[in-house]
This record gives sequence, C-alpha cells and structure tokens, in this order.
Amino acid sequence: MISHHFSCSCCNPMWKYFLPEGVQLTVPTGALKTTSDQRDRVTLIHKRGEEAIIPMKDGEPSMAEAMVTLNDKVYFVGDWQRAEYIATHEMPVKDPQFQLCELKGEEVIVPGMIDPHMHILPTALINLFLDAGPFDGQVLRKNYNVEDVKSILRDGSNTDMPWVLAHDVDPSLFTGAQSKALNKSVLDTFGIDKPIFAMNASMHLAYTNSLGAERLQEEGLEVSEDGILQEAPEIIPALKVVVGDCRAQVGDFNQLMFEQVQEIFATASKRGITTLLDAGVEPSDPNASGLADQPGYLSAMAHDENCPVRLGAALAVETVDDFTQKVQPHFHPGQGDDYFFTPFVKIVSDGSNQGMTGYQYQTYCCNEDYVVYTPQQREKSDNYGLFNFPDADAFEALVKTAHEANWPLMIHANGDHAISRTIKAYKKVCKDGETLKKGRNRIEHCSLASDDHLQDMQDYGISPSFLIGHVGYWGYSFKTLTLGEERANLLDRCKSALKHGLKYTVHSDNSVSPLGVLRMMEQSISRYMEGAPAEAPEKILNANECVTPLEALRAATLDAAWQCHMDHKIGSLEEGKLADFVLLAQSPLTYQSGNPENPVAGMRDIGVLATWKGGKKFKY
Repeated sequence: MISHHFSCSCCNPMWKYFLPEGVQLTVPTGALKTTSDQRDRVTLIHKRGEEAIIPMKDGEPSMAEAMVTLNDKVYFVGDWQRAEYIATHEMPVKDPQFQLCELKGEEVIVPGMIDPHMHILPTALINLFLDAGPFDGQVLRKNYNVEDVKSILRDGSNTDMPWVLAHDVDPSLFTGAQSKALNKSVLDTFGIDKPIFAMNASMHLAYTNSLGAERLQEEGLEVSEDGILQEAPEIIPALKVVVGDCRAQVGDFNQLMFEQVQEIFATASKRGITTLLDAGVEPSDPNASGLADQPGYLSAMAHDENCPVRLGAALAVETVDDFTQKVQPHFHPGQGDDYFFTPFVKIVSDGSNQGMTGYQYQTYCCNEDYVVYTPQQREKSDNYGLFNFPDADAFEALVKTAHEANWPLMIHANGDHAISRTIKAYKKVCKDGETLKKGRNRIEHCSLASDDHLQDMQDYGISPSFLIGHVGYWGYSFKTLTLGEERANLLDRCKSALKHGLKYTVHSDNSVSPLGVLRMMEQSISRYMEGAPAEAPEKILNANECVTPLEALRAATLDAAWQCHMDHKIGSLEEGKLADFVLLAQSPLTYQSGNPENPVAGMRDIGVLATWKGGKKFKY
C-alpha cells in the first residue's frame, strides 16, 4: 500500500523509490576507522592578550583571550597567560600531544554551529542525480530559469545511463517574464535524445519528455498529455520503471551512498557545523527490507573516528501503530551518546508552502504554473494545501500517545491552519503547559505564525525552528506569487519569537536549502529577498523581524543545542563541555559588507579556517 502521509519534500518517502529494488543499505566493509592513538591531547588557543574567543556562555557577547582543551572537553576559558601556564604545567596527564593555535588578524573562535533540522539519507540519494535546482553552492543561480535546467540536463546527458535523471527543479524560482511552466513540450525542446525524469523540488510533481512518456506507456502506465506526473500514485510507478531501466548502471550502491553521506558531513564541517539533527529518520524495523536500520547506519557513521560532525535523529512516525510498533520496542527518550542521539519523535502535519501544500486558512494566490489568479479565479480555487491526517482526532491521538510515553515532539507545520491544529494538539495533552515545557517540544518551519500562535507557544513552552531560506530564497516568490504580501510578512518571525520569550532556531531542511549556518544567520539578520529583481522597490521582507548578529549567533549555537536537548554538552565553550568550536576568518558579530542595501551580505562567505569536534581538528 502506498503511503501518502508525508507531503513535504523534506520528509517525503518517495525518495526511497529511487533505490534499486531490495537494496540493504550498509556501510562498506572497512570504511570506518577507530582511533589507534591513545595519547592524551591538549590544545591551547589564544591571541596573546587579545579577546578573540566568543564562548557564548549564557548567550552573552563576553569575550575571552584563551582556551585550553583536554582530549574531547573544554578544560579552561579565560586569561591567556593563565591558559598558557595551565596547558604547559598543570594538565592532569603526562606526555600529551600538544597543539598550539595562535589566532591572527581578525580571526575568532566561536562554538561549533548546529543545523537542527536537515535530512541526510534522502539528500545523499538524490545527490547522485543531476542537480537542476536553483542553488549554486549557497547562492541562488543568477537569473535561474528554464534555460538553466536545459543546460544542466544537456550537459549531464552524455553518460551510459538510459535516462536523464534530475532533482530539485523549482519553477517557482524561475526569473524573468517567461512562463514558469515546465512540461513535456518544453522538455522536448531541449534536444535530448533520451527519456528525461526530473523531480520537482517539492516532490509532488515530476516531469518527463515525449521519449520518457513513451517508455512509461510501454509498461502500461498512463501519462498525461503534458507529461507531468502528480503525487505518489503517478510518480511511484514511474520511478519503478526508471530505476529498473537504470539498475545495471548503478554500480556499487552502498559505496556510492557512503561517499555521498561523507560529502554531506564534509560540507557541513567546511561551513562551520559540528552537529546535524536529521529530522526524519525511520525507526528501526527488524521485519523490513531495504533501508531497515537507518538509525543504526547513521550511528555507525557518527562513531567513525574521522566523522567531523555529531548526529541527532528524530524518529519519524505517521500513525499510533507506527509509534507503538517501531519506536516503543526499540528506543527510549534521550537514548544515545555524544556521537549519535535520538531526542525526538517527528510528526509531519502538512506539506510545503513553496509546493503549495502547506495547510492554510486561505487559498494560495496562484495556480500550479505560478500564474497569479484574478480575484474571480481565486474565489473558485479550493487549494488550501494538505493536512496529512484523515482528521484532527487522528493527529491528536498520535501526539497524545507519543507525549504520554515521555517523548519530546517536533511537529512539521508550515501553513497557518496546520500551526493552529498543532498547537491545539499540544494543548490537549497537557492543560497547564508545565509538562510540555519540560519536553522542549518544537514546531518545525512554523512558517506563518500569528501573534496568537506565538503567545500560545510561549504559554506552553513550544519553540519554533524556522526554515529561514523561505525568506532569503523564496521570499519574493511568496510575496508576489504564492502567498501575497500580507501573509508573506508573517514568514519566519524570528524577532517576534524572541519578544514572546521563545528560543528560536534556524535550519536548512537540506536538501530543501543548502547547508550553511552563517548563511542562515545572514538571512535572519537581513531578511533580504535574494530572488527579487533589480527593479523591485523593496528587497527586505518585513524588517521588523530582523534580528541582531548576537541573537542570530545564539540561535545557531546555544539555543540550537538547547532545542536539541544537548545544551549540557555543546552550544557554548565552557569548562566540561565538549570541545566543539570553529575558527573563522572574522567575527560574525562585527561583520559588515559595506553594502547599504544589505549590510551583512556575504556573511555566508566568512572563511571557515578549521573546525574542531571533540578537540579533534578538521582543517580546510
């Protein structure tokens, strides 16, 4: 039976149908390393008499001159002369490996940064195919349009694969006056003599050309005249044909996946991230085939000596039976260690706003080709998005079951109607809110939160994690096409969350947006709409929601650690905490671009010179 429950690209199970049939994902034999050198490690970091370390203790901007680490922990933070003496004369170990890191110029040390919501295995898998999405690294492709997609697919078609496979096509971000439509007729103009299968970034649509449609029809599948496949009932059968045709060219799938996962970890580390929380891992199921033990796979990767990041995992469930059969027998709240931990159960209540499936009180402002409705057309529209449960009772029953088993929850809710239902479900499980506050429960994306929503979240101790790329990358599209200006101004209300006494975080939802916490800080500080054309009169989306650099750094470090139930171990540089930190070429607290339109433009490009995870240095 096909599941239709996860209706958002970040948690959509459709990615698994890209897998060769019957594959059992395992780490290649001999690929992981365990430490062989048992000598103690001591590191002294300082800038001889100058304050260049930002510990973020209590989230404050106070600075320190030096830091000493012993093995995987912070041993001392403070005066550099005292630190130097401790490192050379007072360490409680003999004959340690000693490393000195003396900062130069504008270099600073900050705590290791945290992405509290992303997706490892789906991203690794789709990264095997052509990236026809709107991003070049962390930057929107300049004038991204159908010609970009054409160029990418043509350049990538010269392989022995029988299909041209692409992912993350996003017509919502096509620029210019041309149509945003993408269909069989458009793909046929690309001049590619192979079948094409291109997934929309939302994973609700896929596009094929005439050769692709003919191949699918040979297998008895129905394909619409425009070559657009919609939702799981049409896309999954097509994927099975595509993957079957390409099976012989796949090669060593486990090795390919291992390399892609390693690349995700390396990219995170190169961008200053030392902890990733995968926000949708399927619980272990001993009776399943294929990707049966995702937590086990990620745990093995995290315990590799050379893994530069810590990993958390939220266990994704769709039903009460999912929870009682797959979570309760195998996991308990807070399970794990310093390398891999499972702090949450994950529930997805609706879809994505850019895919026009976030569950709203008002209909979307445009059709599936991103043509804005006239008032008369919008009156006839019935697209309020999708709610992923048959009714509110089924949703509340799942929330109640997980809560009563003492599991903290992270609930995906993009649309304003989905946020209301999520808060209502949280309220029902605990009338006074005190038990909920202990759980550090979250709302993921929380895209269109009203003042009433934020007040309820304050009362019940619920914290938001914002996909801040909604503002930076899609803000202009939301404002002018999908949501309209009034609703777009409610996107990712970081400052309002702080005013309501909430701890907020920002996340990438990778692969929905690129990894990069400095980029997410930049977007939350500036709220600059990177997709706005040069002639747009306003490029800042609701300046009232801009945060300060200190608030942004706290959200990326200490508050992200708190939200992930790890603030006793990471998030700030304090004695006894894990020695996770980053050497930056300049401070994000004082960075200025000199661009009056966007004073923090380019913060994402501050050089990450090295990261340390547990006192071990990874240099770039």
